[in-house]
Amino acid sequence: MTTSAAALCSWAALSLGCATAWVKEMADADSALRQGVAEALDRLLATRGFLDSLPGHLPGDAASQERLTDLMRKLRRIAALAT
Repeated sequence: MTTSAAALCSWAALSLGCATAWVKEMADADSALRQGVAEALDRLLATRGFLDSLPGHLPGDAASQERLTDLMRKLRRIAALAT
């Protein structure tokens, strides 16, 4: 996994609580920024190593691990913003 992908995993896990706001912010962002972020996320979401690493960026307790589904849904929503 690249350094940027690992950083995104960490960011996504830490900011899950504000990921909904980030989805809205990305939807309202400049089209070039939105396109670039959406395309990068789309590539990462198609990478097995990225997907396999996400649970490791969340706390190990069951409640935190259950948040993975919500995190994935939000990341996919952002990736879908590519025009």
